[in-house]
Amino acid sequence: MIVRADIISQPESGKYPERIFDNPNVWNSPGWSWVKFTNADGREWVGHFRGAPGRTACSVPLKETIVLTSDYVFRLSNSLEYIRKLEEKSPFLEFEWQPPYRELAVAPSGAFIFADDYQVEKMNDGLADKTVIDTPLEIENIKFTGWNGDRLAFTCDAFPDGKQQLMMELDTNTWKISSKGLVS
Repeated sequence: MIVRADIISQPESGKYPERIFDNPNVWNSPGWSWVKFTNADGREWVGHFRGAPGRTACSVPLKETIVLTSDYVFRLSNSLEYIRKLEEKSPFLEFEWQPPYRELAVAPSGAFIFADDYQVEKMNDGLADKTVIDTPLEIENIKFTGWNGDRLAFTCDAFPDGKQQLMMELDTNTWKISSKGLVS
């Protein structure tokens, strides 16, 4: 089972077992990202993903990993059976083309959380099934800053003036966002 996924620079050829994750498309960018995966047994391998590097998140409870690049969001299974069969079938469970997302996190429950510049979303049963989480006011320039227990902290700007930088918090038990005041 995959337990860790880290974006790395292009590895030396032959250093790790490698797998290409791509969706052939004439609109793809020429860029690539490399992600080093670590399995529960400590074995490491590298995936090549179409697009410039973005973010990765590994959900042990859901047994899934998300890789976000400039071109795609790739959803992969973490199961050992899936890893063994990578050469026999599609290398990913599903993908989303030209994602708007800039931020990615995993809640302690295992749920994936995405953010673009204007909204935060929780993935439900797949990439096509996400819930937009209501915010107490319109915001932009969302940046995840870390966890405080089950609460994901993030900064953002008040929309539309962008003059006030706010600290917000997403409670992943209630899936409610609250304002924590101005960033000092």
